[in-house]
This record gives sequence, structure tokens and C-alpha cells, in this order.
Amino acid sequence: MFRKRPPSVAKASASSASAAQPSNRKFFRAAVAMPANYAVVGRTGSRVCTIRDISGGGLRLENEEDLPLGTPMDVRFVLGAKQVACRARGRIVLSFFNAAERRYAHGIAFTGIEAADREAIVAYITELQREKLRGRIAD
Repeated sequence: MFRKRPPSVAKASASSASAAQPSNRKFFRAAVAMPANYAVVGRTGSRVCTIRDISGGGLRLENEEDLPLGTPMDVRFVLGAKQVACRARGRIVLSFFNAAERRYAHGIAFTGIEAADREAIVAYITELQREKLRGRIAD
């Protein structure tokens, strides 16, 4: 569920020369299945998507639309039981077709997000981690 490993685990589990390199991630990333809306900057209207993982630095969404790398977009979503409404601007940094889901997957790096929204995301992920440790949610 959580993708960032402590440096000692990452180094021990990697077999390539890159194992000695520290992770570039600044935030933990959690797997989720969260409905959201996105709007491509410069285009009218919004479309629905599903967020598949999220961190304080970005997210991965799945949708029905093939979009090119670098596409700027605004994403709106609601976090958890507390129903915290968040929005962020980002750009596509990774894009591929998920054949199993028959949808496109896009990695979005946040380029504009309010501090309160980023803090809400980090708090949400922290709560997910607590719940996992307590055994209330599965991997």
C-alpha cells in the first residue's frame, strides 16, 4: 500500500548500482481508489477519473483519455472520512495504458497546491498508515 521504503530496506532489496542512490521522493505515497475530477488547463469542462495513489508531491490517476507528457491539469478530490476537499495543479510526468484496467494511467507532479491541501494529503496518508499498523486496513 505504501511505496516508500526506509533507505536501509531500499538498499538491501535493490540489486543494481542505483541502490546506493537515495530516494527522490519527499513524501510517502499511498495506494488508494478515490474518485476525482480533472480539467486540462486551457480546455473547457472537467472529466471524471480515479486516483490510484497519492502523496504530498503528486498522484497517479486513471482515466479514459490518452494525454501527452507535460499536459497541465487541475485535479479536485475529497479526502477520507473527514471529507476534506482538495485541489491541485500539476503536470503529467508519466503516462501509460493500463491494459488490465483498460484505462490510461497518468503520473501527476504537483506544480501548484495550497499548503493546507498538501498538509491535508500528508495527514490523510499518515492516518492510512496508522490504520494499516492497527490492522484495520489491508495492503
